[in-house]
Amino acid sequence: MKILLTAFSLFIFAIGLDCSAQADLSKARDLYAQDQFEEALVVANSMLDENSSDYDALFIKANCHQKLESYGQAITTYKAASKIESSDCMLHTNWGAAIMNSGDLKRAEKKLEEAIECDPSNAQAHYFLGNLYYYGFRSRSAAKAYEQAIALEPNHRDANYMLAATNAELGKFEQALAGFEKVHEIDPELEEVALNMAIIYIENDRFEEGKELLEKVNPRNLKNKEMYFYYLAETQYFGEKDPEAACETYKKAADLGDMEAKDIYFRHCLNKEEREAERKKRTIRMSF
Repeated sequence: MKILLTAFSLFIFAIGLDCSAQADLSKARDLYAQDQFEEALVVANSMLDENSSDYDALFIKANCHQKLESYGQAITTYKAASKIESSDCMLHTNWGAAIMNSGDLKRAEKKLEEAIECDPSNAQAHYFLGNLYYYGFRSRSAAKAYEQAIALEPNHRDANYMLAATNAELGKFEQALAGFEKVHEIDPELEEVALNMAIIYIENDRFEEGKELLEKVNPRNLKNKEMYFYYLAETQYFGEKDPEAACETYKKAADLGDMEAKDIYFRHCLNKEEREAERKKRTIRMSF
């Protein structure tokens, strides 16, 4: 009876460990989904302390490293995970993305092609391949890859966004505007869409339409705030013929790091004495 009881106790303990591991995995995934990558990484590392061959924990750990822009650690961890489970197509997809983000486009292209060969219906792999082409200034190849991703997953927000951006670069402005409209339907909260549409209008001298879109954007919600102020200044100068207001706005863009706005402000908004004073400030800062 004692032996049977011991065996029964071990069985219960084993189930308990499995349930605990599943709970930890669920917690790590929830944290990751909430963009709490450092917290998810802590949970994944705790799981690996219990079982260093836990594939799911390694995969989450690698993804967290990538989100935290620790691409070398991500690549190392994806490689370790592949030794346990090499048939997961998403592993090769995210691994390829990490290699691309590390700057090795040639090796990344090979890895992403492996991911697509593993699962041709994987929209994310086509999207990442499109990004690789885009960063490599291969705009037409990028557009084809994004189109493939969208064919597989029509509401893939980022693929639609990047296809619109690529079409704008290729001079296909109407297609770009239509693409950004679709992104807005998918994600109405993404204010970069209105900004990019405004830029297309402004670059094509349609200042009034561009200004209307800029008025819908809260620059506080943008990553590239300097772009908002630069193009707002463009509408003020060229559209509204208000150089005084434009100069104030160019200065805001310049203060946020926009070099073109800084050059315009220095050359066209400052008088001779102010330009000389600015040169002296630059000399002092450089000397320091």
